[in-house]
Amino acid sequence: MPELTPKLGIKKPLGNETVSRASFNENWDIIDQNTQKNIIQSATAPSTPVIDDLWIDISTSPYGFKKWDGSAWQKIGAVVPEDIGAVAQTDFDSHLAETVIKTDITINVPSDYTTVQEALDSLKYAWIPRDVTVTIQVAAGTYTHTSSIVINHPCGSQIQIVGATPITTTITGVGTISGSAGAWSVPIKVASAVGAQVGQYAIIRNTTGTGDHYAFQGIWEITAVDTGTNTVTVKNTYRGDVFPTATLSGGDFIVLTTILKFTDCIGLRVFDKALGYLNQVAIVGNNSASTTAGIEVGHSNWFNVRGGTVYCGDYVGVSGFTYGFVTGNGGSVIGKYLSACNNHSGFYALQCGSIYGNNSISNGNSSVGITASFSSIVHAYTSIVCGNGGYGVLVEYSSSVHVSSSKIIGNLSHGVYLNHTSSGTFYTAIVSRNGVHGVYAVDGSAAYVANCTAENNVSVGFYALFSGVIYAAQSTASGNGTDYKAEKMGYIYCGGYVGTPTFSPALNTEGNYNAIITT
Repeated sequence: MPELTPKLGIKKPLGNETVSRASFNENWDIIDQNTQKNIIQSATAPSTPVIDDLWIDISTSPYGFKKWDGSAWQKIGAVVPEDIGAVAQTDFDSHLAETVIKTDITINVPSDYTTVQEALDSLKYAWIPRDVTVTIQVAAGTYTHTSSIVINHPCGSQIQIVGATPITTTITGVGTISGSAGAWSVPIKVASAVGAQVGQYAIIRNTTGTGDHYAFQGIWEITAVDTGTNTVTVKNTYRGDVFPTATLSGGDFIVLTTILKFTDCIGLRVFDKALGYLNQVAIVGNNSASTTAGIEVGHSNWFNVRGGTVYCGDYVGVSGFTYGFVTGNGGSVIGKYLSACNNHSGFYALQCGSIYGNNSISNGNSSVGITASFSSIVHAYTSIVCGNGGYGVLVEYSSSVHVSSSKIIGNLSHGVYLNHTSSGTFYTAIVSRNGVHGVYAVDGSAAYVANCTAENNVSVGFYALFSGVIYAAQSTASGNGTDYKAEKMGYIYCGGYVGTPTFSPALNTEGNYNAIITT
């Protein structure tokens, strides 16, 4: 009996069998029955298919290639993107529209999202190209937080957080000041008090007048408003037991109407990313031990967080935190007219952090106005550092500051303190009426104070100790306990000094344990 082929069942005669014509023709009939002469191309399925017939379905785009399995036409190969787990072009375009922001947009808080953090979270999966800006516009009001606002978007440099337009007016004078150290009630007379409200925060800057009118400058809480007399009273936290005798004849009075308030938590946190712009906001804490930092950049985790940047506009103030502006681990804050008041420390750069804040104000903090520590740097030209409870400017452990043309006045400890091979530039600065020394350079540190004035500091005006160096050409020192003092290998150069200051040791004479002051 012949064998059959496995697929078509064609008969294969055995070696001892005789092949008849009928058997031969039968094989041909089997082949003909199971062979498809043409692969049909049509929009409708063939009417009488047999198993394994092929059909090109032209009703779809692209065409579909199908095979009859005896009961249905089955697809062969990939026909549409879904067949290989892909998406159609239209679906892909729709996805891009949702995840790539192609034009500038504005997200409104609280109308679009209740909080700034919710607005930021809505951008979590969106890509923002370099030529596109997303503005989170925060309406006037006080927004209370019990957790930090976290900026951690890979396109954070294209994101802006902007408060409502401030109320701006000019200062015309000052009323009678009352209160005590750290809590002075200061009535500021302005051109117009309309719109100002209790609980808002006012930035006072660019003051003119007599005496230490710089002590009025800063970001202060508004405690009373009298529109009849155009007087706005603020709580000024100048730390001295006596508020400086001064008059006000002018200045800028700027009311920030958008307040981001934080209770027992850090305020704005930027990790290793960036925030492209922050402006027209008061960042306010409750001065608790947990309210560590107002604006913290690259500082939280020394082992994992690197870098990060915040760019600030002209109307940003921080009050009520352990540190107002703090940067570390390569993080930086960049801006001007920054205000940090009523914190423990105003500006704090450490562990290779940097702060660039020219024309800034650091007044009325309980400890230090400006700190640069552990290879950090602070630029704060033309700034005001007054009435802080400790140092005005502290520079330590190979750090550097540039605080030229600034006013460093009325701080309860040293005006400027540099130690552990640090450096500072204070060209044309005024360092006066501080509780200990004016400018103090120790442990191999160096201060450039050409054309600088050091007056009425309690102890020493310019003091170099333990290989500290002070370059004080054309400087003015008077009314200090001692005007120029070098000790224990300290060195001061004061060629061209002004007036008749006191020196220890005497000029151009070695003394005080191998120290010298030369001209």
